[in-house]
Amino acid sequence: MGREPHGALVPRLCWPCVADSREGGRAREQGTGPGEARLAGLGQAQADSRRAQSDFALAEKNLTRLRELHAAGVSSRKDLATAEADYARADAELARATGKVKLYGPGNDSVDQNFSLASPIDG
Repeated sequence: MGREPHGALVPRLCWPCVADSREGGRAREQGTGPGEARLAGLGQAQADSRRAQSDFALAEKNLTRLRELHAAGVSSRKDLATAEADYARADAELARATGKVKLYGPGNDSVDQNFSLASPIDG
């Protein structure tokens, strides 16, 4: 087997997982409901995405406010440059965090650490 590229995210099912034949062979971690499994790192990725969304909204509001203050001559250029840098940093973090959640597939927007894993065959 070849090695994974540097920085690749490889989802792993948490141990112990069991296959529930009554649910069409869906794997699940013991203690979760039928048809649900937990992926290592999914909950952290979901939480990071939520934090990045709120940080981005705050940086966007701050940048808008400082642009208005700078246009009125009340704010310094340094404050505006800092707000622009914070906005760019928050935008990059939002893109990174949402991209990481998307690697787990669609429907993982809520912070619940649950990941549906359906078997391609009935069992």
